[in-house]
Amino acid sequence: MVGNHQVIEHYELCTSLASGLLERFHAVGDEVRRVGQAVHAEIAEARRALAAAYIGPALTPEALAAAEKRTGFRGFTKRDPIAAMEREGTVLAHAVARIRGDERYARRAILVGPEGELTARVNECMELLAPWEEECARFESLDGFLVLLAEGYDTPAWTRSFWESAYWVQWKQGDAICEALDLADFGDDVLPAYRPLEAKRREWREQVTAARQKVQDVHDLVQEHDRAVARIPKLAEIYLDAAAGVLAEFLARADVELLSEWVGDEDRPVLVALHRLAGLQAKARFCGEMGEGVDDFTGSLQDRVRKYRRKTIKFRRPKHYGRHHPDSVLDEKFVAKAPKYHGRSDKVIAQLRRIEAFDAYGSFDLTNDPELWWVVMTGKRPGSLTPSLRGWYDRNQGRTPILRADVAEDIARAVAEAAVAGAAEDDLGYVS
Repeated sequence: MVGNHQVIEHYELCTSLASGLLERFHAVGDEVRRVGQAVHAEIAEARRALAAAYIGPALTPEALAAAEKRTGFRGFTKRDPIAAMEREGTVLAHAVARIRGDERYARRAILVGPEGELTARVNECMELLAPWEEECARFESLDGFLVLLAEGYDTPAWTRSFWESAYWVQWKQGDAICEALDLADFGDDVLPAYRPLEAKRREWREQVTAARQKVQDVHDLVQEHDRAVARIPKLAEIYLDAAAGVLAEFLARADVELLSEWVGDEDRPVLVALHRLAGLQAKARFCGEMGEGVDDFTGSLQDRVRKYRRKTIKFRRPKHYGRHHPDSVLDEKFVAKAPKYHGRSDKVIAQLRRIEAFDAYGSFDLTNDPELWWVVMTGKRPGSLTPSLRGWYDRNQGRTPILRADVAEDIARAVAEAAVAGAAEDDLGYVS
């Protein structure tokens, strides 16, 4: 039997242990997701690199035909990037010739230079505009003037009613403006004095805008010319990159193992790229399954925390004071296994670090089952937080990955040791 105060202390301890584990596994889950996101970014880059390896260094009909043959992609036949490149080259060449024949381009320095004709016209218009800006500012700088103007104050358009506070505010502002300008009435004197000035200012503003537009038109013409001239010699590179991008989108849906069967050993760039892509896809799968396992485990820990808090509240009730309870009321299993659960988080991080750091993609023969990437990357059997993967290893005991002849000895040794390792490691199924 155990005293009630001991039960309370026990469940307070359980709550503390479970809360600490929950915080720790939340951090583990965040790290698994971070690595997974980074791997997915690498996969996109790897697909692009594989596509580039298939096409080769130059965009030629032969290269495109070979890429289609080795990947099963038929998009280049339907939408020929070489034909598109040649068409754009013709369009750009015509644009350059047209611009060079434009008088504005030929006289650009004379027109828009610091002392250019069009530049001088802009400056002249600005000078002629300045007095009208000053005259209008004499009215518009007065408090409330622009609001009164917009509302049609002291004209038939003004619709304010006398019971509105704005009616009296605007009336006061109108009188103050008349006094400041030494004029008798806003509608009869201020507006007739302001409107001709504003009309002249608007006229000269339009002149400034028109003059500036002519300057901008010349600049636009020069920029169009320069962009075309700069792009023409880069078209081969641009369309090669674009073709690789299109092929990469297709490869996102392709079977890497099947692709490897269509490539000869002599095509090393493609083989290297295929191995890297296959390895990164395995990493993404493993990170995904580890993340799901960690999330499930944190979910069970959250349930534990809530359960232990309810237990603590229950045994603190007055009716339990002084009572004794059977030992079975305690959850000693959880207390005993808590340190092992803590160690499990370290194991997950250690496995994640090995997966993250692994880059010996060429060591893995692509005829292997993709699940075998795990033992090659980590040197360990899968744990209980990756149940689907662990189930595959349990069903395929004794199966070891085929490693390429040039694999490093340390990788081969780790794989061999893991292949014969028992399944008992990380066998903590209590919290679920």
